[in-house]
Amino acid sequence: MIDELLQDRSALYVSGAMTERERVDFELILEFHDEVRRFVTELQEVGSAMLLSS
Repeated sequence: MIDELLQDRSALYVSGAMTERERVDFELILEFHDEVRRFVTELQEVGSAMLLSS
């Protein structure tokens, strides 16, 4: 399980609420951290499902 900070940053990344610099830094984490990458994918899928259901 990933820690709360990475979960929060994942949510910010998926929502587009990061600055350009934060996004670039976070994408570096995604490149090397499989678990965070899977979590981001799950968040993106949930977000897409919510948009499609409304």
